[in-house]
Amino acid sequence: MSSSWALRELIDRTKPHHADADLVQLQLLGGASSTTAYRQELAKVYGFEKPLQVIFATQDLHLCGSCPRTRMSALHADLAALGLSPSKLPVSTDFRVTSERARVLGWFFVAERTAFLSTLLLRRLKKQLAWDVFDSATAYLSSCSMLGAARWRDLGKVLDDHVSTPEVFDEITAGAEEAFASQRRWFGSFRSWVAKAS
Repeated sequence: MSSSWALRELIDRTKPHHADADLVQLQLLGGASSTTAYRQELAKVYGFEKPLQVIFATQDLHLCGSCPRTRMSALHADLAALGLSPSKLPVSTDFRVTSERARVLGWFFVAERTAFLSTLLLRRLKKQLAWDVFDSATAYLSSCSMLGAARWRDLGKVLDDHVSTPEVFDEITAGAEEAFASQRRWFGSFRSWVAKAS
């Protein structure tokens, strides 16, 4: 349990979105049983993460442990190992530059929450992918796994410091709601994924 009261409250406020967001990642990225499938799903991850990490860097969120360059450099390396050029991949246009740090923090919360699945995803992929693919193209997930707890703790500190009024907290929550909705548009919902699979 986080020691951050703001993080606990934000988790509670956004709980209705958690199961769907997690199940989609576990089924799509965690279910990749071939190099082709893994390449396709990792490209989707890049398309969602790239615009966010650029904004996080400009918003000084690296001061709270976000390390966006480290995370993106690992993702670039994985994509290159899989034969993809990041510059040619489509990216989400949902996230727009904003000066409202509160909303940015809401998006950051969603991105960091998703990164918490990385340890479980790595366990699944280790059983499913060829060893050379797993060894050369999972630096991004490994980075998320290793840094996840520290980044989550630091995010809690930033949220506690930033929430000065109920209105600010409402803006953070609104940003998180936008991010979850954007995830569903980009990756699909679990319900739609099941419908396609059946």
